[in-house]
Amino acid sequence: MRKMEELVRSNCHDGRLVSKEVADKVRELVHELWLVSDDVFRCELLKMLRGLGVSKRWVRGALRMYGKDLDNRWFTKCNIEWG
Repeated sequence: MRKMEELVRSNCHDGRLVSKEVADKVRELVHELWLVSDDVFRCELLKMLRGLGVSKRWVRGALRMYGKDLDNRWFTKCNIEWG
């Protein structure tokens, strides 16, 4: 989790600032963490990404949740206000 935070803080998730390959690896890492995590860790991950200023669109893409499931289920469950 700490490494993930360092990558995001270094803007390694942003394909405009680093190579697309690096940004894709960070996105894939977030997705893999999501798949193997329990609900508590998933909420922590979402809160960390929110706190670091990652866009909701980027999170949707990384988690591969393009519908309202992310908003309706996870943001509500984790009590996250994401503009």
